[in-house]
Amino acid sequence: MPDADIAATYQRWMFMRAVFHRGWWLVTSIYLVVVADLSAPQLALYGAVLAITGLLAEVPTGVLADAISRKWSLVIAHLVLGAGMVLMGLVTAFPLILVSQVLWGLGWTFSSGADVAWLTDELDRPVRTASVLMTAARWEQVGAACGLIAFGGLGWAAVSGRR
Repeated sequence: MPDADIAATYQRWMFMRAVFHRGWWLVTSIYLVVVADLSAPQLALYGAVLAITGLLAEVPTGVLADAISRKWSLVIAHLVLGAGMVLMGLVTAFPLILVSQVLWGLGWTFSSGADVAWLTDELDRPVRTASVLMTAARWEQVGAACGLIAFGGLGWAAVSGRR
């Protein structure tokens, strides 16, 4: 694949990932308070489970990405993230919500760094890689804003419909 195609694919992927992940976090935050009715201590434990999962899984998943395949690490990451998202939307029981966060944290660690390493390997030119990463970071910010607006509207419509 030519450099331009790799760069464009990576930038589109960063944009779309930001749209869906930031939007998902916004809607999930509303869901946790409005639908699952979590208390402040439960919300704190929810965040702690995510953080601890990330801390414990970062090294093993990074080794897997480096030793076996960055591409497959990204595929696994998004399958696990998707499973966590689906589980979150299907349950209100607190223990199952925590399981969804274990999946989410595990998915992020599979992705962590694998995307940049994949891009670096594909381009094999540090100056070009830096340029693509800077442009992708801008697209990621635009995607985050788009996701917050789009999914915020969706969340508002869902909550308004419940009243």
